[in-house]
Amino acid sequence: MKQLVKYLLLLVLFSIPSFVAGQTVTIDDDFSDGDHTNNPSWTDSESKYIVNGSNQLQLDAPSESSEAVISTSSTAAYGEWEALVELDFNPSGSNLSRFYIISDTQNMKGDVTGYYVEIGDSDDEISLYRQDGSTTTKIIDGTNDLINTSPVTVRVKVTRDLSGNWELLVDTSGGTTYTSQGTTTDNNHTGSSYLGFFGDYTSTRSDKFFYDDVKVTKINPPLDVTGITIVDDQTLDLQFNLDIDGATVSTSDFSLDNGINNPDGTSLPSSDVVRLTFSSALPSNRYTVTVNDIDDIDGNTIDANTTESFILYGDYEAGDVKINEFTYDPPGSPSAIQEEYVELINTSSKILNLANWELGDEGGTDPFNTDPVVLEPDSFLVISGDTSALPSGRAYYELSGMAALNNDSDAIQLINDTGTQVDSLTYTSDWGGTDVALERRSASTASIYQENWGDSPSSADGTPGFPNEVQEDNTAPEFTSLNIVSNQTLEIGFDERLESSTATDASNYSITGISISSASQSSSDLVELSLGSALQNNQEYTLSISGVEDIFGNATTNADSTFTYYEISPSDSGDVAINEYMAAPPSNSSEYIEIYNHSSKSLDLANWTLSDANNSQDKITANQFIVPPDSFVVIAPDNTLESNYPNIALVVMSSFPSLNNGGDKIQLRNSSGTLLDSLTFGSDWGSDEVAQERRSVSVSGTYQSNWGDAPNGFGTPGNANEIAPDTTPPTLESLTISSSSQLALTFSEQLDKSTAENTSNYSLNGGPAISSVTYATSDSVFLQLGSQLQNATEYTLTIENITDIFSNTITSTDTSFTYYEVSTADSGDVLVNEFNYEPAAGTTEFIELYNPTSKSFDLRNWTLSDNRGNKSSISNSQFIIPPDSFAVIAPDNTLLSDYPDLNLVVMADFPSLNN
Repeated sequence: MKQLVKYLLLLVLFSIPSFVAGQTVTIDDDFSDGDHTNNPSWTDSESKYIVNGSNQLQLDAPSESSEAVISTSSTAAYGEWEALVELDFNPSGSNLSRFYIISDTQNMKGDVTGYYVEIGDSDDEISLYRQDGSTTTKIIDGTNDLINTSPVTVRVKVTRDLSGNWELLVDTSGGTTYTSQGTTTDNNHTGSSYLGFFGDYTSTRSDKFFYDDVKVTKINPPLDVTGITIVDDQTLDLQFNLDIDGATVSTSDFSLDNGINNPDGTSLPSSDVVRLTFSSALPSNRYTVTVNDIDDIDGNTIDANTTESFILYGDYEAGDVKINEFTYDPPGSPSAIQEEYVELINTSSKILNLANWELGDEGGTDPFNTDPVVLEPDSFLVISGDTSALPSGRAYYELSGMAALNNDSDAIQLINDTGTQVDSLTYTSDWGGTDVALERRSASTASIYQENWGDSPSSADGTPGFPNEVQEDNTAPEFTSLNIVSNQTLEIGFDERLESSTATDASNYSITGISISSASQSSSDLVELSLGSALQNNQEYTLSISGVEDIFGNATTNADSTFTYYEISPSDSGDVAINEYMAAPPSNSSEYIEIYNHSSKSLDLANWTLSDANNSQDKITANQFIVPPDSFVVIAPDNTLESNYPNIALVVMSSFPSLNNGGDKIQLRNSSGTLLDSLTFGSDWGSDEVAQERRSVSVSGTYQSNWGDAPNGFGTPGNANEIAPDTTPPTLESLTISSSSQLALTFSEQLDKSTAENTSNYSLNGGPAISSVTYATSDSVFLQLGSQLQNATEYTLTIENITDIFSNTITSTDTSFTYYEVSTADSGDVLVNEFNYEPAAGTTEFIELYNPTSKSFDLRNWTLSDNRGNKSSISNSQFIIPPDSFAVIAPDNTLLSDYPDLNLVVMADFPSLNN
């Protein structure tokens, strides 16, 4: 029977073509040599197998129920496996055989990774199984009852192509007329180490398993590079799909592009890996390796110019990656930007792999994938939770679960795979970014500074994946303020944040005649200079600044400022004066208060206060503001005045006390609370839309007469007043005899009290002495006489040496008057002597009274009425009608033009006389 089977097999072999290239018969054993230990060598660790006299491999085990395994080496994972199996019994679940075609182990009784054909089980079938450790899976289910016979002689054939397509074929007659039992596709296991037979038997079947004609035709895939492992920047491992014939490997077989060419050395760390070594480190780049002229162990040569590409990632170094743009409040439809994102920029020339990096906000971070996340050199990568809601055609990475950024404030932090913080910032809504992306001005300037960010000017509301359009800062910092802290310390203010190392470099500053010991940064835009020697009082100096940079690297060049050092003195009442104020400004101007330092001291306005009638003492400025001797400073709520007065010393006071047009109070206090000057003005002090200027700072500002409208129609803020000084001495306006021992004098203006109360400045010729003077009001006095005046007696009052508040002295003035002792009038004492009820043009109605008696009368509080009975007071003040004299009563003083000596009483409520 065996000879027939072999004969038939020879017929089949001669009827098919010979093996093509890529196929190799690795096992072909018919045991005709009577030996299973050589050519090939089978391993029978339990010595249960023999080659019998019929040149078959036969189980020859003790008569007991057991299992037996015999195996040989086989690396075929693709190709054809054939064997003749004879079982001298009807197989069952306890007596069966397995043909292991692929196995990772010789011990096929235990866990195996591989495939086998099972001949016989309770269904009497031949099926193909995959084994995963201790788990078996039937992948081709053969026909039931196919071998429900005794004995069984079956030839088995299994094929597997390079795509993993399997077919199981059998011939139950032991020949080669195969019948397919099915096909399947399975690529779970792609390597093999052994082939063998497994027998499960009972005691009566321990010598009834026979195997023959074992043949393995291995299909070799084309030799190829399946991957590259970067050991380090000088070492590459090329993984091949087949074991390599090391004798065919040389450095000339490999070439690397980008100008690298051949490696400097090769080795084989394992049978299917070729290691390339280079004498110099390879720079980060995208590379392609070209391979030629190497063979696998079966002699197959790799295809010419086989290539494999790989990326050599650069190692991250501090500063390589920056947060370059982000949205926390995306504009949404119709904008193409409808989702939050964070854009990263690679500022290096390296290709970086961000695998396992993390991005998040102040609440935590979310990790990137473990797979490569590529960031190209000098390129952008946009990270978003939903990249479909952003413009297309950009380099995106979708980060699942990316934290939402808060609109009011939040942090953004980027962390690399070692846990190092790569970049971070904390923003607030003050930064901008409402309905638009925030773009970074400079990648070389820290992201933490608000100044380094701005709203995207792009019409697309942002530039994710493209260069930013926000304007760069190319302007050098400008010197804006100089605060003299002491005679050896200056504080310099700039208009923007400074770079610390240049701001604190003392060599970037110079002062004429003074050395600079050190420079320190007291805040982002303030520098404090310590001087090597003291500044001298009232000395002018020039400060020069050069080389101080802002955070963007823009440097000042030759910025000079001239200043005068004044030694600050404490202020006291009388040192300064409120010199001018605007309470009702024109529509194009603002209120202001001008202060004049008329002392010889230099004063500092820091922490001085202004208040109005509300008595809220508001700080003028918290900063130093020097007012030199004989100089002005203007305080206003804004800088409107600078448009017309660009050179004035102006302090913008944010809490400037708004002055009421109808009248208000102004109070100026120093930092200790001392009242330096004050006034209370009324609406009658001046006109609207024009400033009130003070005539004299040596005269109290509380006097209305010390103020007047600015002659130029607006004012002179920050400059000397133009209002004319008062150089006119006071004049006597009226003399009233209050009683026989008192005279009341009224002057043309406010008097200096000390001179007005001096009795020696008054004398009464031919009359009693002046015993005392009472300062009644600012422009009137009472003279108290040492004895009584005599009736019907004429006196002359001489006044001299009296001054007004401006120190203008009255010239010696004589005023004559006659004293009449006033009597009580009775009916018939005074007569209506003449009247005119229809006056000629150019004159007026009047009523003349005549005193025919020897008495004197006072018209004060007398009344006059017509036929309507309305009584009106003739005079509210004293008006004497001596004996045998006349008094004329009229509504105005028209009659004086023709009668200048007329004894006239102008009566405001004169009763119009009907014609």
